[in-house]
Amino acid sequence: MNEFVDAYCERTAYGFWNEPLNAVTNLAFIIAAIWLWRIAGRRGVRSDPYFLIPAALLVATGIGSFLWHTTAQGWGGALDTAALSLCLLATVYAGARRWLGMRWYTALVWPAFMIAAAVALGRLPVPGAFYLGPFVTGLALSFWLWRRGHPAWGWIAAAVAVFVPSFIFRSIDERLCDLWPVGTHFLWHILNGAVLGLAIAPLARGLTRGEGGHNDGAGRADR
Repeated sequence: MNEFVDAYCERTAYGFWNEPLNAVTNLAFIIAAIWLWRIAGRRGVRSDPYFLIPAALLVATGIGSFLWHTTAQGWGGALDTAALSLCLLATVYAGARRWLGMRWYTALVWPAFMIAAAVALGRLPVPGAFYLGPFVTGLALSFWLWRRGHPAWGWIAAAVAVFVPSFIFRSIDERLCDLWPVGTHFLWHILNGAVLGLAIAPLARGLTRGEGGHNDGAGRADR
C-alpha cells in the first residue's frame, strides 16, 4: 500500500507535486460541494442526512483524490476509489428514499444494482470500466424518474450526459502520453465534479416523492 505508483501521463517521477494538474483540479469536487451547501441552506435541508452524507462524501472524494495524486501510493488510490464509490452509492440510495419514496430496505436494491453492474462491466478491457456501473444505474434511475414525471430526472440525466466525456478523458489518459504529456485525467476530475454536483443537486433542493420543489426541510420518504 505504500509503494510508489506511476499511473498517469502527468507523473514523470516521485514527488508530492509531480502531478500538479491532477492534484489541483480536485478542487472541482470541493467547489461542487460548496455550491450544493449553499443550495441546501436556502432550501433548509442542510441537516437532512440524505443530503448531508452524499455531500460529505463528495468532499471526501476531493480529498482522497488529492492525496492519491500527490502521494502516488496505493493507500491513496484506495482512499480515492472508496470515497468516490461511497459517494455514488449514498447518492443513489438517498435518491431512492427521497424521490421514489422507497422504504429503507427496498431502497437498497439501487446500490446493489450499481455494485452488480460495476462488477459485470468492470471486466471490459477499458481502464476504469467499473465506473460504467454507476453510468448504467444513472440511466435507469433517470428513466424511472422520468416515467413518474419527477423533476429530479433532469438532474440525473444531465449528470449521466456529462459523465460520458468525463469517462472518455479518464480512459484515454495513458494512450495520449506521447502526444499530450500532461494527459487528460485532470479533465476527469473537473467533469466528474460536475457529475456528482448534478446528481446530488435534487437532494440539496429538497425534492421528495411527487414534489417539484421545496419541502419542509427534512423531506419525507415512506418508512
